[in-house]
Amino acid sequence: MSLAAEPNSGWPQATVRIVTKNAGREIADALRKRGYGVTEYPGLGRDGNVEIVHSVVQRSDLPDVLSIVNGRDQDAFVTVEEPKVLSGGIIASREWPAGGRVTRWIRGRQRA
Repeated sequence: MSLAAEPNSGWPQATVRIVTKNAGREIADALRKRGYGVTEYPGLGRDGNVEIVHSVVQRSDLPDVLSIVNGRDQDAFVTVEEPKVLSGGIIASREWPAGGRVTRWIRGRQRA
């Protein structure tokens, strides 16, 4: 997968949308196993059914997320966008084996 990237924006989070023909569940499970929040839903593409995986992650985690996707479907269509509004839910809550900062968004409020 090749990726055209723009410089970092002001938001520390990124919305990642992955469209795949066959690897949606596998990608979603791998992302969840690494601690990312994931939403899956079915879709219909030009050539038939597709699986869509959606996640909001820390921008610093994009290389990890893209590596997970690439390792399971090199032909997946991936978009990365800047979220305009973040509210509710839990976004990018991760436990790091080596320690480090974990950020959690709950009901639109950031906690470190």
